[in-house]
Amino acid sequence: MKRKMSLLFAGLVMVSSCLQAFELTSSDIQEGESLSSSFMFNGFGCSGKNVSPHLS
Repeated sequence: MKRKMSLLFAGLVMVSSCLQAFELTSSDIQEGESLSSSFMFNGFGCSGKNVSPHLS
């Protein structure tokens, strides 16, 4: 049991060292502001324009 836990821990350490930061930006959506109605869904009671914002 101790060996299995050691192998699991070693595997987690190796995987976590390979992770990279994930950053998503958009020129259409500003931080802290509400979404424009053009980016909202049009259906099921919503009346947006179904436009996808530019993401990079």
